Amino acid sequence: MLLGIAVLALNRRFARDPTPQALADAIDRLLTGSYSGWDVDNFESQRIRDPQLREFFRKSMEVDRAPETWVRLDEDRKDRLREIVRDLRSLGEAREARPHQR
Repeated sequence: MLLGIAVLALNRRFARDPTPQALADAIDRLLTGSYSGWDVDNFESQRIRDPQLREFFRKSMEVDRAPETWVRLDEDRKDRLREIVRDLRSLGEAREARPHQR
């Protein structure tokens, strides 16, 4: 049992943040309803350390706390999520252009 706890702790400690593109893709899949399996749970349970990405994640969850219902949101709230997706993709492109900066 102690080994299991250690494995979980190390897994969280060394888990990598998603890239901006991966986070944008996850939001887009939830928004369009093209998600499957554990996508919703995986999205909700992310522990993002990067402050910029964490802020985008927080903003997406502020739109609606239940990502599995995003496909049924009104157009205003969908547009807010689409804007987050666009901003994340722009951030990803900027980071790829300057890989040494974060």
